[in-house]
Amino acid sequence: MAVACSEFVPSVRPARPRVAVVTVVRGEHGALLAQVDGLSASTWPPDVHVTLAVADRELNRNKLPIRSDRWETFIVSGGALRRAPRAAFRSSVMHACDVAMNAGAEVLVFIDVRCLPGPRLLQAYAEHATNSTQTTPVLWSAAEAVQLDVPPGTVYPVSGGLGSLITSTPVLTHPSPTTGPAIAVAGF
Repeated sequence: MAVACSEFVPSVRPARPRVAVVTVVRGEHGALLAQVDGLSASTWPPDVHVTLAVADRELNRNKLPIRSDRWETFIVSGGALRRAPRAAFRSSVMHACDVAMNAGAEVLVFIDVRCLPGPRLLQAYAEHATNSTQTTPVLWSAAEAVQLDVPPGTVYPVSGGLGSLITSTPVLTHPSPTTGPAIAVAGF
């Protein structure tokens, strides 16, 4: 079951693919709020934000201020997936993807709830997906990401830049299609 939790008023935008952000959350409310702030600062905000709430009563009851007038917000209940088999978790993630696609999304971007999206992240993925010569669906991966060591109480955007918070994990400058017939993801 997906719950739409915003009155979405579409704005006039240039022709572009509809982009959805899909996020899995299990009690990481501060991280989710920071992610929503990051999406709000985006040069190319999502059209749809789908959050899979895993064993998260507050989120399932719409108790968090994650709505925006810039995109549609859906909360998909993951129930008590914490104790469920992996197949049930994968099924819930696929349901969240279905919700995004039923809302008209053409590009799905999975962002870990603990990641702060940069202002051009969604634009980069949408442009690469749009300019792709692939005729079948393609899984795009940033392959590497910047890990931030954010002290408690820090809010987005971080004043003074992110330089002092970046760990030694390198950054890939643009998305690239993954190689190989299957993608192995830890924990699935």
